Amino acid sequence: MTAKQSDTAKLLLVCFVILVACSVCRADVIALYTFEGPSLTNSAGALNVTVSDFQYVGSGTTNFFSGNGSASGFSATAWPTNAVIGGVFTFSLTLNLGYSLSLSNVTFDNYRSGTGPADCGMQFSTNGGSAWTTIESFTSPAASTWYTRLADMTLFSDATGIIDFRIYATNATSAAGTFRVDNVTVNGSVSAIPEPATVALVGIGLLTLLAFRRRAH
Repeated sequence: MTAKQSDTAKLLLVCFVILVACSVCRADVIALYTFEGPSLTNSAGALNVTVSDFQYVGSGTTNFFSGNGSASGFSATAWPTNAVIGGVFTFSLTLNLGYSLSLSNVTFDNYRSGTGPADCGMQFSTNGGSAWTTIESFTSPAASTWYTRLADMTLFSDATGIIDFRIYATNATSAAGTFRVDNVTVNGSVSAIPEPATVALVGIGLLTLLAFRRRAH
């Protein structure tokens, strides 16, 4: 094999590795809820994914109060007075057909009133909420204090379809206590899933070059 042919083979190999392992992948803010406006709408502009509005699911009442250094945070009441998950804040990500999602982390700020829930956490589901996986659990020891949370999701990769998220809060001392969130952010990347025909075509090209090299020797 000539030096030129060798360089061509190396180039094709690099292209193949990039195509399979990376495939139109970039770090991005997938979802962002700042609640300014006030609004429960996502303000990130990630492509090839649909992000739902933020919502509260539970028996309490909701309101917008001041956020963490901003005008608005989203608050609710009627949180459990024990450790059993009741009401939740929730949102979902829906991947476009032919795309997958890998995440690095989910961050949010939280604040509680004096009788609000002392504990909270983040969970996700990939089966429509039939089962939930806890990402991180947190404690808010002091009332009327903002806490910034980071839920590590570096092991979450190549998900397709719909991914649901929820923030829960437990162990309030009164159902009238409030729990407030702000700056809910999902960080990660959306990647195009390589078409089998494209991967096969590059693979055939590499095999042809390898066969040619054997004949040359």
